[in-house]
Amino acid sequence: MATADRVRWAASHSWLILAICVFFVAHSNQDQWDFRVFHSAAQALNSGASPYYAAHPNPLMPSGLSYLYPPVALYAFQPLSGLSFDVARLVWLAMKVLALFVLIRLWHRNFEPLDAYWFVFLTMAYNSTLLRDLVAGNISLFEQLGMWFGFYLLLKRRPLLAGVVIAAVAQFKLIPVLFLGTLLFIRPTRSWAPFGVALVAFGAIFSLNFLLTPGSMTEYIHSFATANPNLDERGVVNPSSLALIRDLADIAVKRGLPVDRTITNAIYAAYIALVGLIFVWIPRKSLVELADKDPRLAIYYFCVLYALIVPRMKDYSYILLLMPSLYVVREVSRGTLKPRLMVPLVGVLMLVQTNTSIVPVLKSALPLISGYMPWIATWFVLYYLAFVCRPRPSAAVAEHAGPEVFAP
Repeated sequence: MATADRVRWAASHSWLILAICVFFVAHSNQDQWDFRVFHSAAQALNSGASPYYAAHPNPLMPSGLSYLYPPVALYAFQPLSGLSFDVARLVWLAMKVLALFVLIRLWHRNFEPLDAYWFVFLTMAYNSTLLRDLVAGNISLFEQLGMWFGFYLLLKRRPLLAGVVIAAVAQFKLIPVLFLGTLLFIRPTRSWAPFGVALVAFGAIFSLNFLLTPGSMTEYIHSFATANPNLDERGVVNPSSLALIRDLADIAVKRGLPVDRTITNAIYAAYIALVGLIFVWIPRKSLVELADKDPRLAIYYFCVLYALIVPRMKDYSYILLLMPSLYVVREVSRGTLKPRLMVPLVGVLMLVQTNTSIVPVLKSALPLISGYMPWIATWFVLYYLAFVCRPRPSAAVAEHAGPEVFAP
């Protein structure tokens, strides 16, 4: 089969996978459960009820789920709250498909060139993180589009506007505000001024919660002090560092060790401090040089670090790592990185057994490994970015692109 034919074959099958996923989501009453929460929460706010989790959740909210974002964020969902859920979810799905298309164009033109072969990678990587977001109906695709637009502005040497964009996007899940730290490493200013302005912008926007919805804001803050099962998801649906530490703590408790929540949180805090020391503070001068030579690589580096330290990293949040991981995989495939470095990874993957292993230790460990495989893979990506990959010239990305498959 000729190269052009293989590209067309890969492209058609990649888009087919996406089209099938969208078709089933559109025709399923069980999918888009996160959007059901957003839709119900906006209706609850309109009716004067609380959208937040309590001992007896509001009857408008889906059973077992709760609204976790600040109250002002509900205004983003209000335009759809007047529609029936069946109509609103189709509009929401169409908006997400459009956002995905724009995000892919943004990636292709400014970060990693994408052809049909690599679109297969985007579709399947990290346990199909892209498809998981479409099925769940979360805001992750919109969030990622906003974050990567902010990164694009950094590449275009517009740090102040980039910081404001990131500050605005972070109003939903809050923790992405950590990406304002990239303003301290990437030129042209690389000073505290854009960082400070962006931080003030974040605080100013967030303060609207107290000004516009003081009652709901009190309930929002109180919701973090209640026993909310949505904030303690673990494994496949939330392969994060804190979730793994909590799972390991539960195993320790079952073995009779006195590990309570305070000790678990202390271990997590120590883990963050250690990662920050080793991968940010000690190599800070090298990171500045890296950002000068190839700002994209510096952005990838911070994306990976973010995924490894945040307390909550949902399965659909791993969209953030598609470009960093694609960069590493592509460099390996080109022979830029030494193939022998892949041998340990390949060996591990070959030796991993199923959850029904009869080996005593593996019998209990493999479900844990399986659930946190995206988190484990992220450490491999960090290894390559931190110790193996070298900056490439900041030439136009498009000149390295393969056959175009994303043109409208």
